Amino acid sequence: MDLHLTQDLQKAWHEATDALGLARGTRLDSTSATALLRRCLAIGRATGESTAPLPPPERLVRLRGQLPQLASCLVEGAAAQVAQALEDPTYCRRLVELAADLRMSERMAPEICLAIRAGSMEMLSEAPLDAVIFADPQLIGHELYPLCIDACVAAGPKHVPVGVHLDWLVGDSATRVIHYDLEEDRFIEMSLVTPRRLDRALPLALGADEQHHHRTLDELFAERCRNRFHAAETLDHKAISAATWSKLGLSIPSQTVCSVGDVDGARQVLSAGGEWVLKPEASTGGQGVVLLEGPVELHQTPDDLVESLQICWAYGNAVIEERRDGLAYRDDHEKDHSLVIRLHVASTPGGLHVESGCAIIGGDDLTPASFHHGGRSIELRQALGQLASRRGERICVDVAQIITDLQQTATAAVTAVADLDLVGVDLVLDLVGNTVVPVLIEANARPAGLIHSRRLSDGLAGVSNSLWTTPMVKQEAVS
Repeated sequence: MDLHLTQDLQKAWHEATDALGLARGTRLDSTSATALLRRCLAIGRATGESTAPLPPPERLVRLRGQLPQLASCLVEGAAAQVAQALEDPTYCRRLVELAADLRMSERMAPEICLAIRAGSMEMLSEAPLDAVIFADPQLIGHELYPLCIDACVAAGPKHVPVGVHLDWLVGDSATRVIHYDLEEDRFIEMSLVTPRRLDRALPLALGADEQHHHRTLDELFAERCRNRFHAAETLDHKAISAATWSKLGLSIPSQTVCSVGDVDGARQVLSAGGEWVLKPEASTGGQGVVLLEGPVELHQTPDDLVESLQICWAYGNAVIEERRDGLAYRDDHEKDHSLVIRLHVASTPGGLHVESGCAIIGGDDLTPASFHHGGRSIELRQALGQLASRRGERICVDVAQIITDLQQTATAAVTAVADLDLVGVDLVLDLVGNTVVPVLIEANARPAGLIHSRRLSDGLAGVSNSLWTTPMVKQEAVS
């Protein structure tokens, strides 16, 4: 027996039971075994002295060979059930995806455990069913978890939304779901014996082809789609939404749209000097965004500019935007970090509400403040309590008043677009004279990174309770 491999398996078992909130040494059933199996798959190297990574198919082969050893970690009969499940392509694909999540982020949400046998939604709840529809499974638990907790608080455990991958839809019914088990504090993913019609759908985490997927879901669910595509499309185009906000008198950066291939046009804008943000006009989750300085950087690195433009043009037109984040977050070591404030605006019959948000800071003041660029989130009040003029003096502000100003600006931005139930609004802070001014950057009808959101009322995790208090009538299938 390979002693090194045995140590790896022992470590995986300990990590699995810790993640499930169980005592170390607890033997797992076939569903809970997912936590162990994905950690075994995440062991990327080959056995022995080799450090070469194994591709997922070979890891699955290795995992099947490890089942006799893993049987000691499982309840009686579970190893045989897992062996049978490993013949199912869907089970294997999801196991590989869950293993990949371990390498992408620290665990910030409960485990997703794969049920071996199909079940029914009726055994969970006969209430009208809300669903979060996704196409990108990467860290999907991080998006689902805060929404599920909000729904539990606002409407009770029988009204918690389920996660449904696009591939699990047959018409407007789900053949497989991820549901949150409040009592066990874990997600259970299972196939359904009978497909369940979805009464309402919120599109999130739709991946690289998000606009196409959103349009398809909107056509499928119509008024049951919580964020309508025609409204989301307006926000997807930064120049269009910025023009709308400008007409309302809201503060926005000056912008120039740079058509695909127009390198000379970009150079002309940047030749004026100053600080700029270059980004795709389409919504990309931070991909393709770079910060530029004027003619000095342009003169020194023309090839870098062309390369950055080409990355943007892969998504359509580019936008060159005046940099308006005059205020940065200054840490305890006197280092400045670029700062973006993200607020979540929810629509209810009583109007628009901003219940939550977070601050996102970049690695320094020359790196975009986005998770895609290695940024991290901090509590909003902490960020507002440590503001500084970039490369200047620290600024003391009335934090409560700034939060109110941010809420009002975010709400006004979403007021301009109807038929949206949840919008993430990104803002920066600028100093105009002695006045701190919230400046709108963009808004997204498919907000991501929800696990980082904190309620403005008490700083606890959450996105929006109001989102789940909107009345919903269970939709009966029409034959």
